[in-house]
Amino acid sequence: MNRDFQPQLQKLIERDGQSGQIKTILMVSFWAIAVGVIGLPMQALPQSSLPIPSQIAVNPEDVVVSGEKGNYVVRLFVNSSKENVWKILTGYTELSRFMPDVISSKVIESKGSQKILDQVYSSAYTLGLKAKVRLQVTESYLKGLNIELVKADYLRSFHGTWTIEKAPNHPKQLLLTHAIKIDPKIDFGKDIFYQFYREGLEETMIRLKKEIESGS
Repeated sequence: MNRDFQPQLQKLIERDGQSGQIKTILMVSFWAIAVGVIGLPMQALPQSSLPIPSQIAVNPEDVVVSGEKGNYVVRLFVNSSKENVWKILTGYTELSRFMPDVISSKVIESKGSQKILDQVYSSAYTLGLKAKVRLQVTESYLKGLNIELVKADYLRSFHGTWTIEKAPNHPKQLLLTHAIKIDPKIDFGKDIFYQFYREGLEETMIRLKKEIESGS
């Protein structure tokens, strides 16, 4: 089991108190049963279905995660060039080197700007189990990525985008925006999944920022 899972589960139990311990364990058990079922291909979600970042003050040194319950937006300020950011985001086979939840990532098909990726994840939100995901990525050179789910062990649906642009009021920086809409294959215990996923997302983005800036 992933080493990050047990302390996060313990936090939930401590937060809920003794009366919530059984409920927490039951939620986790139901979630575990759902893992391993292969999903059906999803239809592309319209761009308008993604969450819109709230208007908040952002420290250029921060990674800001907003949203809840499967709808998230990450705003990431980096000191780097668009070319370097692009190299890191599209270096699909290297993601496991610095992304803590990615065990492996490989390109199984490449046709121009479209790539099909097979990835394996393991994190608190997968209960430390290895979960397979197949994604279709459409690249827009130096501008961003559009990501669609093909199939996954533990997801009912997933849609994500990356956009790369100059940071407003900070001409020497770039603003990366990562929007995600995710729905796990469970109806009971989703709150636990969403909590673990958001915490993991923030950690992953902090590491991504460090990776991008170390190569600039």
